Amino acid sequence: MKKTCFTLIFGLIFSTLALAQKNEDHPIVGMWQLGKAVNNGHETNVNRIVQLKQYLDNGVFQVFVTTGPGKTFQTIKGTYQITSDSTYSETIEAAINQRMIGRTYDILYHVNGGQLDLDGNVTTPNRTNPSVIDTFNYVEEWKRVEHVSTIMQSQASQN
Repeated sequence: MKKTCFTLIFGLIFSTLALAQKNEDHPIVGMWQLGKAVNNGHETNVNRIVQLKQYLDNGVFQVFVTTGPGKTFQTIKGTYQITSDSTYSETIEAAINQRMIGRTYDILYHVNGGQLDLDGNVTTPNRTNPSVIDTFNYVEEWKRVEHVSTIMQSQASQN
């Protein structure tokens, strides 16, 4: 009986710790489509492409850009970690902009229903003088995506 009770308690503790490492219940988990972006105080035209950002429950995130049917590219992949109820960090593992690889960025976030607001800074070594660090600020508004196929169909009808 003691052995069974010990095994049951150990299993419960282990499964609780394992589940605590996942973000499956966190509101940031899911697929998001960029709706609005302001970079260094200037609004960016996001209507020419569809940009998607996916947060998986295992701490991995990915960013995709689609410019039309069959033209989807992964632009960034990395890991994220929720650090508080208003900040998280992204560590870039792969990116089209290779100067971002290996860097970790702290980002302010706010989820309100189907909207995710992000506010962050990107710092990278300057292209011509790597000892100089370039910084730009971004403020983005993302909308939750329930069905990616709907986005692709909408994109196809616009082209």
